[in-house]
Amino acid sequence: MAFPYRKIMCPIDFDDSSLQAVDTAAHIARQNDGSLILVHIVPMIIEPAGMPVYADLYKGQEEAARRQLGEIVKTRLSGIKCQLSIHNGEPAQTILGIARRSEEHTSELQSPCNL
Repeated sequence: MAFPYRKIMCPIDFDDSSLQAVDTAAHIARQNDGSLILVHIVPMIIEPAGMPVYADLYKGQEEAARRQLGEIVKTRLSGIKCQLSIHNGEPAQTILGIARRSEEHTSELQSPCNL
């Protein structure tokens, strides 16, 4: 019996555990002609007054994440259909929101992994 999930969302923060999760998701995708959605969340720091820090401060973190994701695609995800998604926000809530929207709009993804 084939594995029922062919579209796998894999949140990643670049620590060893998340890299192991990428490897596991890649294995499942390869066995079942599936695809991956790699999701990285740049955490938003909230100022004491409750206002988010100016968004341009996060551009460097987003670019660093994009480079790291590109390296992961090249070294770990050869031959797998995948898409990258980088967001700002509170990680847990943002990931849940992405999963909900993905269920509603199965084609909603940010950028292909063809780097």
